[in-house]
Amino acid sequence: MEPTASTGDVPGSISQEGLQNAVYRLDTTASGTVQLTDGEYVASAAPGSQSQTKVDLSDWFAYGLLPDGQTAAAVILVSSSGGSGTFYHLALMADASGQAVNLATTFLGDRVIIHALNFDESKIVVELTRQGPEDAMCCPTQRMLEVYAYQDGELVKVSSVEMAGPSLTGVVWQWAEFQSSDESLVKPDDPEAYTLQFLPMVS
Repeated sequence: MEPTASTGDVPGSISQEGLQNAVYRLDTTASGTVQLTDGEYVASAAPGSQSQTKVDLSDWFAYGLLPDGQTAAAVILVSSSGGSGTFYHLALMADASGQAVNLATTFLGDRVIIHALNFDESKIVVELTRQGPEDAMCCPTQRMLEVYAYQDGELVKVSSVEMAGPSLTGVVWQWAEFQSSDESLVKPDDPEAYTLQFLPMVS
């Protein structure tokens, strides 16, 4: 995926290649840090353990400017340790004397779904779906817009707003085709003759 924002001249240390081979702070590992090689890290979860800790740099990254005008990159790391959890972290990267430096990392959630990552002025905006109050961990449905700011050496969530889901009302649906259990396909001669419309609930 191409970066969702551009600031012109990006230092080589935080180019896409640089980010794939940088050191990140990550609390899901025993040492608290990971050195990525070509975008991934794999190590034994514990001495003598058959389980492995795996960390991948996702395709989500964006460039923007910090409040001091420094160019920075926001990336999302995905990690697992052999269990059912898949953990997502937001990391903020910048250049220091030609080296990529992980300024801060924060946890986004377990088995969330990322939809967008952007800089808005000096803040980082993440659109994602996470588990709502009634959701199982496997099946998140609560779509959120979360805003993070770099403050005092940390990524701080400054805003979290639930996004309204798409509405089915106001749309006239036409029957285009139907596939039965034996995989045979049925298509009506005139789709406009078979329509469905959901109406708003009346209280």
